[in-house]
Formats: sequence, C-alpha cells, structure tokens
Amino acid sequence: MADRFREPFEPAPRPVWPLRVMFVESVAGEREVAPASAPVAGLVWLFGEAPRTVPLLAVAVGGAVEFGPLPIDLEVAQGGGPELALPGGHPGPFELVVYTELGYEAATWRPAGLGADVPRITLGEALRLRGLTTLGGALIQAADTGSRRAYLEVRAVREGEQGGAPLAASRLLLLVWEPDLLARLGVGD
Repeated sequence: MADRFREPFEPAPRPVWPLRVMFVESVAGEREVAPASAPVAGLVWLFGEAPRTVPLLAVAVGGAVEFGPLPIDLEVAQGGGPELALPGGHPGPFELVVYTELGYEAATWRPAGLGADVPRITLGEALRLRGLTTLGGALIQAADTGSRRAYLEVRAVREGEQGGAPLAASRLLLLVWEPDLLARLGVGD
C-alpha cells in the first residue's frame, strides 16, 4: 500500500500511516496497543501535537531531551548507535513501539537492575527487542517497500500489561535511514 503514495503515483494529500499491527499471530487485537494521544476525527495517523491522554515520558539522547531525527545506520544495525536514556524516574518495564507506513510493532523492555539508575538502551539494542518479530524486522519490512523513515515511541507500562494503556509515553521519535541501507546490510529485496 505505501508505494502507491510515492512516485510515479500522485502524492497523497496527507500521510497514510495505518494504526494497525504489522505482524499478526493468530487473533487480531491481541497485540494491539492503546493510543497515547486522543484520536483526532478524520485523521488516519496522528502527526503533530495531538491531545495527550497520558503524561509525557522524557527521553534523552546524549543528555539532551531536544534532538533531531535518529539515523539508522550500520552502527545501529550492529547493536550500537545513540543511547536513549529515560530520566523521568519510571523504573520500567517499558513498551517500545515502532510505527511504520505499513503498521506498527511493539516489544517489551525490562531494564536490568530495575530502580538502580536511569534506564538506558542503545537504539540498536532497542531494535533487537522482539514482539512477534524484532522492531528492526518491522523497519526492514517497511524499508523493503521504499520507506525511509519510521517513528519510535517509548511507553512506561505496568508489569504484565503489554498493549495496555500506558502510564506515560514519549513523543514520537523520528527514525531515518538512507535508501541503500538494506543493500549494505545484505537484507531485503
């Protein structure tokens, strides 16, 4: 579906990012996540500032809570890349959700030594977290259809509540990559 809104076709009048699970095991709905923002009538996807239904979860990269797009590159593919720190005092667990033009994938992260320090994870480690597939696998699927961006949301959740209403959620963190990344990694096509 996503490539129908790219050249050589006419661009869509607004972004078309379906709010649905990318990979379904057996029963649809079991893996769906609750929205962290109030739905806006008529929108397919919530871009910009939508009314939040939960508090903002701070995410810092390099000590800064204001930062630009996070590049996905070979370093990230090898498990490294920028370190995401969650200084808000929530010990975990966390749910990380990757939103793509094809849908989303979610995975749970339980930081080692809960409560000991500010939870930290590299972007590469985050993309290795697994729902039905890895978060990175969802990005590969999207990149294989021509996508060059996705979004990551970090959510504080109650223990055992994957897909449940978040206690707090980060803003959408833009992830970007170069069109030749899959070829350089030897995956896709």
